[in-house]
Amino acid sequence: MRRFCTATAVVLVAVVGFGVGTGAAYIEPYTGPGEWFAAGQGRSSNYDWCGTWTGNNFAKSASAWGLVTFITPGGSWRYSVQKYGNIFRSLSDYNWTKKLHCKNNSASGYQGGCWGDRRNDGVCV
Repeated sequence: MRRFCTATAVVLVAVVGFGVGTGAAYIEPYTGPGEWFAAGQGRSSNYDWCGTWTGNNFAKSASAWGLVTFITPGGSWRYSVQKYGNIFRSLSDYNWTKKLHCKNNSASGYQGGCWGDRRNDGVCV
């Protein structure tokens, strides 16, 4: 329960902080908060066809080893970051097609939540 509360609090702080003064940007979760990640298990978003992904975030406990990355349509991983605790990866050059991925890189399971920073490019039909 403590991990769930921590993950939920981190997501809430990020959502509130990111939304200030960024009218054309928003946060979009691609997992639920406190979702279970078995050892080696990952989750991915959809590709950014309607609003461009500009950042990738993985909220988890400080002792949890994980990864965030951006995946191209060809399957290549770009701008990957691995570390303990919460992982935040923003892109300065985000005008290319990608989807987000977060992954438990440890040998044991834990709870976490993944979300992306998205820019509304006004191209949605």
